[in-house]
Amino acid sequence: MAARESLSRRDLFGAGLGRLAGHYLDRLHGPSEEEAVESSPSEARDPDEARGAAWRRGDLRALARRLEPAAEQLVEVADVGSGDAVLDAGAGDGNVAVVAEGVGAAVTACDLSPAAVELGRQRTDSLDRPIEWRVAAVEDLPFEEGRFDAALSSFGAMYAPEPRRAMAELRRVVRPGGMVAMTAWTSSGPMGRLLRVPKRFGASTTPARRWGSWEGAYLHFTSFDDFEVNERSLRWSFEGTEAMVDEILGWPGPIGWTAGEDPARRATLHSELAQLVDGFGADSEVELEVAYTVITGRVPDHVEDSDDHVLSRAEHYHAARGGR
Repeated sequence: MAARESLSRRDLFGAGLGRLAGHYLDRLHGPSEEEAVESSPSEARDPDEARGAAWRRGDLRALARRLEPAAEQLVEVADVGSGDAVLDAGAGDGNVAVVAEGVGAAVTACDLSPAAVELGRQRTDSLDRPIEWRVAAVEDLPFEEGRFDAALSSFGAMYAPEPRRAMAELRRVVRPGGMVAMTAWTSSGPMGRLLRVPKRFGASTTPARRWGSWEGAYLHFTSFDDFEVNERSLRWSFEGTEAMVDEILGWPGPIGWTAGEDPARRATLHSELAQLVDGFGADSEVELEVAYTVITGRVPDHVEDSDDHVLSRAEHYHAARGGR
């Protein structure tokens, strides 16, 4: 059953709640003592390199096929229509872009991985879809303020290591009254549980895991009107536990990257993943109901002084462009 919550931005602001939300976001995304001990020195030195490596390897199309129904739901919930200018951020190979263009939107897609962008461009070209592709991280969007009617991200922005910066950028590039919408794995669902495994090997997935809680979504969208969280689910079928684990270890992202090519590490991860889904099926077939959230909010028509996200979006954009 879908869960739905709706709050007005006016309920969230007043009495300094914007600053209070920022304080709790810092606490939400700060590493726990356990995670601080377990994080690897190499990741701490160069998180961008580790993040890029995680998404360069693996079978992106196999993962994207599993996520296609969520992209359809996201475009529908965001009420994308003909003529809308839409950004698909953290696009992978373009699930959201393809659906949005299919309803008549003018779509731009971006991803931090050049390999994903090339795969996406090949995919949309083969479908004869006029979609513009750019290499860009969600935290560094190379677009002017208010360019889009909607910015969508299907299981993309949730992996940004700087979530507040990512949200500021998504809001910055959307016009007043426009929509920002994203999907994220629920913290308690199968994928939320799987994302806890890589940290045992020093690969932090804290931001991704904490997007899937209602509290996390609430805090990230305090600067938006018409905030909503809806819970949905995907149904995945696999031909047994072995087939499921092999496919998941072959996906791009933190789980596949953590597995790497090391036989001992892959064996350990294989055992961990198999235990996590124990009870969801038999050796001959596994059926997973994978819960996720759809989070939406509208960019306000006016700016309030207490909204530090508005300030950060402008400062970041002009600094990144060298003051131009």
